Amino acid sequence: MSNEIYNAPQAELANENDQANAKEFFIVSTRKLWIMGLVTMGIYLIFWNYYHWRNYRQSINDQSIWPVPRAIFSLFFIGSLMKLISEAFENKTGEAWAYTKYVVIYIFVSLISWFTSLIGDDSQVFIIIDVLFLIFGTILFIYSVVPAQERANKVCGDHDGLINNKLTAANIIWIILFVLFWLAAIVGFYVGFTEGY
Repeated sequence: MSNEIYNAPQAELANENDQANAKEFFIVSTRKLWIMGLVTMGIYLIFWNYYHWRNYRQSINDQSIWPVPRAIFSLFFIGSLMKLISEAFENKTGEAWAYTKYVVIYIFVSLISWFTSLIGDDSQVFIIIDVLFLIFGTILFIYSVVPAQERANKVCGDHDGLINNKLTAANIIWIILFVLFWLAAIVGFYVGFTEGY
């Protein structure tokens, strides 16, 4: 009788190692990141932060990392997340990535967004400025995380994020809800603006 039946299959071990590496960070295509980020006006980035921290916690088996608070208070943790992605990217490819400017953009947009919500004013000029900032701030917000996502995908062996490229049923439901919300907001804004509120 052969002893080969007691040997571990080599191919399966390689696949398990690949899966462990893929869990290190959240994989999503930049196309989907842009779509979901723009439609939700940046709210998708809460989920984006959560899934990155969740995957990282699982990959290092450290239960002291709490993904939910780190996602909600991403302003304080985005630098740490981008540093982890940068270090993993450099270890895998040998290329350094200067991520600091993207952290600064992310924090700047977060602070300005918070500040404008505090000084809310009902004047038409302020409403226009607020809407313009919402649009351009969201674009900057997503722009600041796309380079990190590209590198996270490469670290996980899925350069283009093909494993999470398609819009799921849940994504489509969120898109429909937010499109309806923005249509209602635009109608409300237009009615208020034309009637001089």
